Amino acid sequence: MYTYEEAIDFDDITNKELFCELNNHDASMIEYFSEMPSKQYYTGEDVLGWLGY
Repeated sequence: MYTYEEAIDFDDITNKELFCELNNHDASMIEYFSEMPSKQYYTGEDVLGWLGY
């Protein structure tokens, strides 16, 4: 588990890690991808921001 301060600085989150994080927050992958572009890597700032942190 990471602190918010550690997680916000990530810039190489893989699809697998993204799916796990969304699942941990009971968030919809379909909803995420309807609002956010598909990428090879995601940032902690984008993911946490979308989750409402």
